[in-house]
Amino acid sequence: MLPVARAVNHRTGTNWEGVGITPDVPVSADRALEEARALATEAAAARVSDPGRREELLARTPRFAIVGTRSPSAYGEAQARRFARVLAEAGAVIVSGLARGIDQAAHAGALDAGGATIAVLASGVDRPWPDGETPRRVAADGLFLTEFAPGVTPRRHHFPQRN
Repeated sequence: MLPVARAVNHRTGTNWEGVGITPDVPVSADRALEEARALATEAAAARVSDPGRREELLARTPRFAIVGTRSPSAYGEAQARRFARVLAEAGAVIVSGLARGIDQAAHAGALDAGGATIAVLASGVDRPWPDGETPRRVAADGLFLTEFAPGVTPRRHHFPQRN
């Protein structure tokens, strides 16, 4: 089954059919990536920003959320990292939840490209979970975003709230 490209910005209702894809039409992963790259490149060229300021990450667009299973196949993990890298190279901000698997692959891909990434946490900003290389890289070069107070540890019921 081919991935489904969603060409509608669900927040604004904007339909991006002008880039050659229509909502919910199956397309190849390469074509979906090509179209997303074109959107990200166009938006990045249209704005002026200082990518070194973490606070600005919240205002930067476009943002692409990449989320998925905590136990992906090697292929799935590689593709998540590839999509994130290419989109970040084009100027997009990658947003994910920092969970092992697809989420961490997305953050790593953005950081590999020297791009921007935001990790949405289910804990306090000082208690990212899980521990590891990718969370340390996001802490150094990205942004942690959470609605929980500092010191709050991750708990099972926090994850659905975060999502």
